[in-house]
Amino acid sequence: MSTHILEMTNPGFSCACAAAMADPRTTNPIAEQAWRDKLVRDSAYFRSQKRGSGPGGELDDWLAAEREVDESLGRSHG
Repeated sequence: MSTHILEMTNPGFSCACAAAMADPRTTNPIAEQAWRDKLVRDSAYFRSQKRGSGPGGELDDWLAAEREVDESLGRSHG
């Protein structure tokens, strides 16, 4: 599993944490969704900063962030 986005938004994040987060026996679905939402928000923000944070790319930033986070978490996107 790629943890690039997880490490970018939380430098202390480890592969062990990612594995535990992906295991439904060790996570609360509400907490997992809240964590995913935070990762998407952070990723979309970083994408907007990278493109200069001007108007007109917010939806593309958000959708790309969702795909990236879902791939990092081992989820299919669709």
